Order: sequence, then C-alpha cells, then structure tokens
Amino acid sequence: MTTDNNNKSTFGTINIPDSNLGSISFTPNYTAPVSYSNILEPNWSEPYRYKVDVYDDRIEMIYIQHTCYSYSPSPPCERRVYKIVYSCVDGKWNVSEPIYGKIIPATEETYEFED
Repeated sequence: MTTDNNNKSTFGTINIPDSNLGSISFTPNYTAPVSYSNILEPNWSEPYRYKVDVYDDRIEMIYIQHTCYSYSPSPPCERRVYKIVYSCVDGKWNVSEPIYGKIIPATEETYEFED
C-alpha cells in the first residue's frame, strides 16, 4: 500500500482499455505475505484406548481420537481410529507404527435379554 500527497491510500494501478474488447487488469503495488499456518490441519485430541485384543502371537490396542478444527466456519468434528500391534519375536517386543483404519457405523441392532 502506498500513500499519495493527499494521504489517500492506493493498492495498485487499474488499467481499463479504450475498447470494449479488452479486459480490465489490476497491478498491485505490494504483494502481502500470506501465512497458511495449520489452517487445514485438525488438532487431534489425546488418543484414548478403546479396545485391547489379545491373540496368541500379538496384542492389538485400538485407539480413537477426536478433533475439531480451530477456525470458523469449520467442518463438523471428526473421529479417527488406529491400532498399534505389539508382538514378541525372539524374546523382544516389537511395536508397530500406528495403523489407521476406517470407522464403520453399526448396521444391526443387538438385543440383551434377562434370564
């Protein structure tokens, strides 16, 4: 932005052609820096352990995280699920990287009866 002698601010120059066939163009005097710091990345909550599955050769721990975006208007809050597999090979524990999965909503009702 520049200021002329009359203290009027100008942001650039507009060029209007003489004929109707040309297009109007705008040339800015200054290009403002833009910061996209974490606008689209959600802030995930601390994971909580949802389930532990124990198998003969491994243990799988399933975790769930929630998020809400930090800007408004924002998309709805989300959930994500991942598991970490612990396995013992040659007497040493191996820990996998998080394996992300897909949350599938329940499709059937379940029932519980009193005896």
